[in-house]
Amino acid sequence: MISKVFAFYILASAAVSAVPVTLSRRAPSFDEIDISRLGGDGTQAEENAGKVCPSTLSVAELEDIRQVAEAAEKNVFNTALKAPSDTDTKAAIQCQKDRNKVLKNHCQLVKAQIQNDAAQIAENTKQLNKNRGDVTSRCANVDASLFIGGSAANGGGNAGNNNGNAGNNSGDAGSNNGNAGGNTGAVTFADIDISRKGGDGTAASNNAKAVCPSSLSAKQLETIRSVAEDAESAIFNAAIAAASNKAAKDAIQCQKDRNKVLKNTCQLVKAQLQNDQAQITENTKQIAKNTADVTSRCANVNTALFVLPDGAAAGGGDAGAGNGAGNSAADDGADDGADDEADDDEDDGSNNNAGGAVTFANIDISRKAGDGTAASNNAKAVCPSTLAPNELEAIRRVAEDAESDIFNAAIAAASDKAAKAAIQCQKDRNKVLKNTCQLVKAQLQNDQAQIDENTKQIAKNTADVTKRCANVDTSKFVLSTGSASLVSSQAVTAKAVSAKAISFASIDISRRAGNGVQAEANAAKICPASLSAGQLEAIRQVAEAAEKDHFNPAIAAASDKATKAAIQCQKDRNKVLKNHCQLVKAQKQKDQAQIAENTKQLTKNRNDVTSRCGNVNTARFIAP
Repeated sequence: MISKVFAFYILASAAVSAVPVTLSRRAPSFDEIDISRLGGDGTQAEENAGKVCPSTLSVAELEDIRQVAEAAEKNVFNTALKAPSDTDTKAAIQCQKDRNKVLKNHCQLVKAQIQNDAAQIAENTKQLNKNRGDVTSRCANVDASLFIGGSAANGGGNAGNNNGNAGNNSGDAGSNNGNAGGNTGAVTFADIDISRKGGDGTAASNNAKAVCPSSLSAKQLETIRSVAEDAESAIFNAAIAAASNKAAKDAIQCQKDRNKVLKNTCQLVKAQLQNDQAQITENTKQIAKNTADVTSRCANVNTALFVLPDGAAAGGGDAGAGNGAGNSAADDGADDGADDEADDDEDDGSNNNAGGAVTFANIDISRKAGDGTAASNNAKAVCPSTLAPNELEAIRRVAEDAESDIFNAAIAAASDKAAKAAIQCQKDRNKVLKNTCQLVKAQLQNDQAQIDENTKQIAKNTADVTKRCANVDTSKFVLSTGSASLVSSQAVTAKAVSAKAISFASIDISRRAGNGVQAEANAAKICPASLSAGQLEAIRQVAEAAEKDHFNPAIAAASDKATKAAIQCQKDRNKVLKNHCQLVKAQKQKDQAQIAENTKQLTKNRNDVTSRCGNVNTARFIAP
């Protein structure tokens, strides 16, 4: 499998969905963290650094990355700048060094924020302001073709040479041992899946470009393409064939179309790197059709019927070495032609497309580290100008609801000054999001009065974030998963965590691997003893409703034994959650009869999970 490091760094740039993953405890290679060759000004550089060093990483992981960036500064960029070269080359490498400094200091800043080290926070904030300014002023007109290749940092490649020869860890995907780059391992489909990300064909194209940027090597691109192609046949074609109704077929066909955008985009970028004009022409033609299919087919699909292939399709080891050369333009075009004919038959000419309700968990930027500028960058990632006005408005409304139902309620209920300050910081970041979405919508509609109003509001919001968020205790943050506020240390009013507010997606443990004991451990994280009885009951009600309205109908509708078994496993895990939450509530209330009843039920639930979930086909799982 691709390492968590590599997966995060090259994939997390997808706009809303970027789910941070923790680093394995090996120091990453510079290839895995390099932002020096990514375009943009100082603000963009810090946004890129934020994806490499999110606040979800541990202090040790952040320090690992910082040290690698610092070593690259000394051993790669400084060495290259000292080597004989022309003015243009020096300017290009200086730009890279400045971007790398943004990364180095951003990682140290996030680490300092986690440790509440006010002196270090102040120092790194000061340095970052200078670094951003340097990137903006120095990188505007450099010749990117003169950049040093990132792999020069990994094993003694010639840092001063523009081709950046790689050392021991080349970063090439698909070497004979199946690594995606030195020690990074094979790519899993879960690492690259864009099929469940909302939006039309343009959004799918943008998501695909984030997964397969031109900064990857040809072998890395081919590995990802190969995994996407395997998923098409092993996951989507199989699921379409097994679907028991038209709504399910339509939903999975939408996923297949988005995956085709990814597959062909990766091959296009590879062809561009190799100057293969015939392949470029072929993939450009395919992508135009794929994106049109996504736009026409994904509009009104039921996203609850999407298949959830978490890690179901894994790439083979030798993707780059063997598969790339064998996939000619003619071969790929012929395969796609056959698929498209079959797709047209399946669809009966109907229009189906992406969508689904926005949950606060999908858009929450309140817990992402950084000052007002970082909050603004995070908000722009959630509400890019590629979204439609109605999509932007939907996100704005969810943010606005969260302000009143989550943050205001939590501030009112907070029992100490530190908690109030932390949640106020979250509220301020959420205001940046709310007003940014409205600003982008106004810009699309050329509403100058609204543009002026939101611009003014955002200036105040970002200043508030910079001022109020610098030294807050992040352990006091409200943990807003889904539309609910699940609190770790302080109580929140019942309004903030009503059953109506909680989405099942925010509490779902049914797709998490493991036996009955692991299921209960997962449930304990959702329903810890620190929650109030009201909060625990709200979560229990949502789990119970999911059992009746989600799992029971799906089991009844399942057309084959494997699907029924998979969904039954999910139902059993959900029962563990439901009964665990009720048990914790009963323990709080010292209700001995209920404690005895839930303890008995949990014993049965755990045993059911252990016996029923061992060999189920997780590709048949249903998404919430």
